Amino acid sequence: GLSSALGRETSIEGISWGWISGITLENVAVTESEQFGGGEFLALEGLSLDVNLAKLALSLGKTVRIRSVTIESPRIVVVRSAGGDLNVENMFAVGGPRRRVVAAGVGPSGTTLELAINRVRVKNGSLEYRDLAQDDGLQADEINAQIDADFSKPRIKGSCDLSLKLDQADSAGQLA
Repeated sequence: GLSSALGRETSIEGISWGWISGITLENVAVTESEQFGGGEFLALEGLSLDVNLAKLALSLGKTVRIRSVTIESPRIVVVRSAGGDLNVENMFAVGGPRRRVVAAGVGPSGTTLELAINRVRVKNGSLEYRDLAQDDGLQADEINAQIDADFSKPRIKGSCDLSLKLDQADSAGQLA
């Protein structure tokens, strides 16, 4: 499952779906590897995929058109170990070489699978960077972003609105 793919424990408190409205995951959490101090790597209150599942079923899985992806209150902690490794580098490398993540691939019966996303929204997110090698860090809060673009083409074109607050660690490595 997801835990073995990421090499970290994961939990999802709720899943809901509708033929027209799509899929919503609630209270998603991914733990941090002990190599980077344990605790929380990622948490989010909600992840919504606005996709018409009825149309997806009728297309026999050949085309996945997602009108929007909305990520509610995501919190991500990126850690650089004292040895210089980043906690995100080994995310898909459990039990062998790093796995490749693809946005399009082969669907049922060898048909080509097309993935198209029109809008990505992040609401009230936060990103913390901890540098254990330098005893330093950076915190970005109140991250709100909206990306309107055509993600189905090799070259992504569109627009992005982004706002956030930044706070750098003090000389003792503490975030205010």
